[in-house]
Amino acid sequence: MSGIECPLECMKDQPSFVKENETFLLTIVATISGIIGLLLQSCLKSRCSEIKCFGLFCKREPLPLDGSDIAISPAPITRNENV
Repeated sequence: MSGIECPLECMKDQPSFVKENETFLLTIVATISGIIGLLLQSCLKSRCSEIKCFGLFCKREPLPLDGSDIAISPAPITRNENV
């Protein structure tokens, strides 16, 4: 029984794919997460009642636009006296 070795002993000193390429994998995961976040954000801001995207379907009732929700305040006028 002492002559049997684990078949993974030969891979002991070799770094794994994840360890060698962790920066690349992190970049790919962050990019994909950002794209998914942008898609979800555009769906939330959309005024459409039905959204179809990549085989997913969502039927919803968007909030009605109401002009009383908008607050308008005049921007302060500043003078540049150095000119």
